[in-house]
Amino acid sequence: MSARPEPAGILAANAAALAPLLARLSTDLETAAEALARLAGGDPEPQRDALSELTDVLRRGIGGRARIAPSYGGAAARPPAVLSVAVGGRNQELGRLLDDVGEARLDLEDMVLPDASASPDGSVGLVVAPDVAHPLTEAPRSRGWAVR
Repeated sequence: MSARPEPAGILAANAAALAPLLARLSTDLETAAEALARLAGGDPEPQRDALSELTDVLRRGIGGRARIAPSYGGAAARPPAVLSVAVGGRNQELGRLLDDVGEARLDLEDMVLPDASASPDGSVGLVVAPDVAHPLTEAPRSRGWAVR
């Protein structure tokens, strides 16, 4: 059996590739924090820009996560289930949905953000492990969400 490399050693061995990625992550986190602060402010004009910036950060994050290979033999090796939840066009609904999923203590693998032109009801795709699909369907339904 071979020894597993220490996490710091793995990072050090990949420093040249990781440094620019972490710099971009830092910038994205700062952008997200500033956008969320503007959303909390309540002024509608800055909120539109803030939502756009936040959506861009989330889409980049989802794209980056998609480039990471799943672990072999783990739960990620099985095809995921995708649940569609209508969140409508209201700003606070996505946050409320994520709060409800969190309160149900269910693991969300990924999320597909709505495209207004393709999903007029603002449906969000919740990507979950197959064994979580049924409980994750029931938890939001019990809180009033339309889940497909």
